[in-house]
Amino acid sequence: MTYLEYSNKKFKIIDSYNINTSSRQVTFSDIKVDFTNRTLEDLPIKYQEVQIKKDNTVIYTGYVNSFTLPAMKQSDNEFRELEINLLSPMQMATNKVVTIIGTYTLEEVIRRALSPLLLDGFEIKSLNVRDGQKTVNFLMQTTEFVMNSLSNSESLWWYIDENKSIYVNSIDYQFGLLPKMTLTHDKKVEGLLSITPSVEAVNYANVINVKNARVYFDSWYYSHYDEKINNKPLFDARTLKKGDSIDFKYPIDISENTIRRVKETTNNEGMTEYYNFSLSLAMYSNNYFPVLEIKLDNDNYRISSDISFSEEDKTLITLKRDEFFKNLITGFTYNGESEATVESIRSQTALEYRTMKFVNSQEIELNKGKITTSGVIEKSIDMNQRWFFADDLVAEVRSMMSNNSNQTNILTLEFDKNKDLKIGDIINVNLPKFLIQGEYIITDIVYTHSSIENWKISLRSADVVENYIDIFREKDKQEINEQIDTIMLSDYVEEKMREVHEVVENG
Repeated sequence: MTYLEYSNKKFKIIDSYNINTSSRQVTFSDIKVDFTNRTLEDLPIKYQEVQIKKDNTVIYTGYVNSFTLPAMKQSDNEFRELEINLLSPMQMATNKVVTIIGTYTLEEVIRRALSPLLLDGFEIKSLNVRDGQKTVNFLMQTTEFVMNSLSNSESLWWYIDENKSIYVNSIDYQFGLLPKMTLTHDKKVEGLLSITPSVEAVNYANVINVKNARVYFDSWYYSHYDEKINNKPLFDARTLKKGDSIDFKYPIDISENTIRRVKETTNNEGMTEYYNFSLSLAMYSNNYFPVLEIKLDNDNYRISSDISFSEEDKTLITLKRDEFFKNLITGFTYNGESEATVESIRSQTALEYRTMKFVNSQEIELNKGKITTSGVIEKSIDMNQRWFFADDLVAEVRSMMSNNSNQTNILTLEFDKNKDLKIGDIINVNLPKFLIQGEYIITDIVYTHSSIENWKISLRSADVVENYIDIFREKDKQEINEQIDTIMLSDYVEEKMREVHEVVENG
């Protein structure tokens, strides 16, 4: 017996029904149930969890989107049906909000993004991603936004199934799984009714131009006797006088998380100090040689006492913060009484704008004379002033590259028999007579329950899977980290007055 259940109430399912599941979008399912002799208290509420059960086994979990009652007559015992429109569990990822700021392992970022769902009974069934660190800056973003952003930069495939199980794998890992089924001309598959191939245009490019990306680099200047060496110094070294205001050519990020990431990615063994900012001065008039630093020293984050961030604190220098980003320093004011000569300047967390071109030479050669004479297809990506370590930027752009082919990249398979296929399963297709060859991943399943059961299964090849998340990329931007200090938490309680009347009987 198949029935629908919520709030410990069971309802008989009437007519046929469809169960839709998808790794690409939030899907909807419509279910009609017998609502005869039910009351107002039996109606569901928005986003209420609903389960479809067969012989007491849950086959689908959904969330109420809306419901419809039929036209009613003046009859107490008339038959009534309730049609409920259900959202898939993927919808809950759009209703949960997280803040994740700092440097973590990629796996930890994913677990933090999914944590609100885990509290609601969701479970991570598969998590296979690269090792290594990931610096993120998500301020009050939905779980869906965070996971889609990670999909962009890390080439991830993620999915929440109909029973609240969560799967997160790299696309390479997903396509490396053993095929669940193989389709060939020689072997007939029981229950397979039809195969419908199609082609979807891919936002293809073999040359990608990146603009408005801010990339961390090591800026330095050293003066040793008559020798002066430098690499894009923050400012031109000079003699400083009291009240001098210096503007940096490149702003610097002084956050502790960033310098710890520098430490993680630096290969210099034995190195114990890493610098957000270092300024070495010489005051020859009083034989004073101060060194002002913000640094990571033997894993301890330190700021020199001669550095302040307010004009009211008359330390040797006052750092100037960016108008929007709290941890971004754009210069300083010198407050010393004596003239000072700049001996050295360094920051390993300086930021510069970079315009970069990424070229897939192998793809260009393969497409010469086919799509164009040169084989070059370009597109430009605006990174919206986001901050990157160079390796992270390269990895994100690499995920935007897709291979071009003349193969069918979308299939629809129709079955009248349950083949136990799930979203994310790989199917190997070798049907050259049908113009279909390659490995495809299941992205959508529509199950129809009626007198005859039916499964319509949609599959996509690797180039489309990597590309469908591209629509989310333009939403990514650098969050203003000063906003973190202004988050207000308010617990709303609706106050009501309860009036009590007491009747006293005299005598």
